[in-house]
Amino acid sequence: MSGGSIPIEFEGVRYSSRNALAQHLAATRGHTVSTWATRLSRLDGDMTRVLAIGPPLAATRRSLTYWGRTFSRRALARHLAATRGGTVASWNARLKRKGDNVAAAIAD
Repeated sequence: MSGGSIPIEFEGVRYSSRNALAQHLAATRGHTVSTWATRLSRLDGDMTRVLAIGPPLAATRRSLTYWGRTFSRRALARHLAATRGGTVASWNARLKRKGDNVAAAIAD
């Protein structure tokens, strides 16, 4: 199967390739598709070892909700900088200073 996709199974679901599984893991557990794809490749698809490398981001980061969308603090800072002006760093600091209270950070 040279050059082709390597099917892989995870939690009872068969994925057409490591990249397809990496996309699923990025969406459900955080980190980037590239991070998961690299882990899957380096560890030859051994899911026990792949998942043992650090906790999922969802377990370590607080989710912030703004206008019905969920963001990490950094992602929300990027969104607010783009839509309300200012820098990403200033919005990130403002959110952190206000204890991730979005309304308070915007009112500040």
